[in-house]
Amino acid sequence: MSNLYILNSYIYSLIWQAGGDIYADDLKSARFNDENGVEAIEFFKSLKDYMPENVMSLSGSDAFSTIFGAGKAAFGVTRSSQSQETLFKESYPDLKWDYVTSLKNDDYGTFGAADSLSVMSSCENPELALALIKYICSSEFMSEYHKAAPGAPLTKTEQYAGDPKMERIVTEDRDKWRPLQVGPCGSEILENLAAHIQSVMEGKMEVQEALDESVEFANETLDEYWADNEE
Repeated sequence: MSNLYILNSYIYSLIWQAGGDIYADDLKSARFNDENGVEAIEFFKSLKDYMPENVMSLSGSDAFSTIFGAGKAAFGVTRSSQSQETLFKESYPDLKWDYVTSLKNDDYGTFGAADSLSVMSSCENPELALALIKYICSSEFMSEYHKAAPGAPLTKTEQYAGDPKMERIVTEDRDKWRPLQVGPCGSEILENLAAHIQSVMEGKMEVQEALDESVEFANETLDEYWADNEE
């Protein structure tokens, strides 16, 4: 599995569910090696005994389709879709399945991407660009768009468009979602974290050792960043 898939599908959510996070609140240090982070990764490591030996070498989509989709696993993780019920009927017609939006440890917490449309400072007509963004995000536009590409409503006035089974993802379960904490040097820090988790899963490092080493890298990287950017 790619580093991005492991983080998005498993690690962020397990850390949040255990009460942890990537950064400290002031964004000047990392905290994923605290007891919450260790608990999360120890749990992830404990699942290895129930995974096929080659699962970490498969792509995320192949791992899901060939193992869970084939009825060879009790539990799988995949990205949510408002058309999941329809897609599963086509791809896995004999599979009996249900879902939870988030597991729960100390709390709920499932990673959901938070995207945005932005107006660049170099934009020649920012007022026109902003008007276009407002139109694209409007109930009028998105209601039509979601007929072709089902997704979560962006406004209170937009009606849900998707498979009935998946609707609670955006209604009663909506508070179980959270976006990634935005902090400096995120790409470098998270790639390093993912590499260390791979080492744990390959039996090359213990959980606390791996997280301590990764946090040391993160904090050194953040120290350099804030030395250059703090006012």
